[in-house]
Amino acid sequence: MRDLSGKKTICGSPDDLKTWIYQLEDTGMYVRETEIDSVTPGRKPTTIIQITDVHFNYLNEEDLIDEEVVYTKTCRMWNKDAASVKAIIPTMEYAKDYDQTIITGDILDYLTCGSQELMEKYIWQKDPEVLCAVGGHDYTKQMQTKRPDKLTEGERLAIVQREWKHDIFYKSKVINDNVMVIVLFNNSRKYKQCQVAPFKRDLAIARENGYTVLLFEHEPLSTLRPEDKEYTSFYVWADCGAEDDFYEVCGFEPDEPTKEMYDMIIGNADIIRGVFCGHYHTGHYIELDGHYTDKDGKIIPKKIPQYLLECNVYDNYEGHVMKITVK
Repeated sequence: MRDLSGKKTICGSPDDLKTWIYQLEDTGMYVRETEIDSVTPGRKPTTIIQITDVHFNYLNEEDLIDEEVVYTKTCRMWNKDAASVKAIIPTMEYAKDYDQTIITGDILDYLTCGSQELMEKYIWQKDPEVLCAVGGHDYTKQMQTKRPDKLTEGERLAIVQREWKHDIFYKSKVINDNVMVIVLFNNSRKYKQCQVAPFKRDLAIARENGYTVLLFEHEPLSTLRPEDKEYTSFYVWADCGAEDDFYEVCGFEPDEPTKEMYDMIIGNADIIRGVFCGHYHTGHYIELDGHYTDKDGKIIPKKIPQYLLECNVYDNYEGHVMKITVK
């Protein structure tokens, strides 16, 4: 029986983990849970905590000589003056008691030295083993300015990479000889050529060793189902829309790396047991139409669950986490 002590149900029911959100009565933090069957039963249970959309917004003295970010500061008010620090403190404290913490992008609200300092202090120093996906905000200096960034995407990503503790495009890790987590860059729902080979390699390793594969990225995968163009969230914060588009992948014409990555994800549904994202800031659960090939060469349909976690700063900065347990 599920322990409900100290938990106040905010959304859904504990009988349906797809949409259940509860609030911890002692800290006020919001928690979602999911339980996933291991590809290889009997291995050590493994619990991963997902946090998403931290949105650090802060300028330090070094930033004050950068005209680009100084101007952005006059336009971008949300979470200004490091307000979102209040939300990351309880979520990182909660996460330390579990096997792995993964943050799925938009950790910075826009690219400033001050926001990178906050990430260093409240994330990297708090947990040197944390894994972090990169979202669009993390490498953008222009936010709500209606101006293009002066630096190219590649130049801005290089700045981010210097401060990141692992590769920003692709990072995998095996936990407890049970779960392989893979953290991917997928801005604008596109993948990079540099991700294809390591992903193909890791899927082969996971299959050979009986690992359960979980994917973590900032933006969600498309279902390619037209009826999902206006898919309704089950949990909406006041400033967010209720409906989001889960239909398109890059305007229906994905480039070759994106198509290859997508096909590998969809075609390995027996070992890929979940996709975990952020980006939309609202609570979503939506399944992908995956499949796998059995030992006789027959293609077997199998759904892949996809969870979108709420923005960490919402609900009075008390924090949101997803607790993922692979049994």
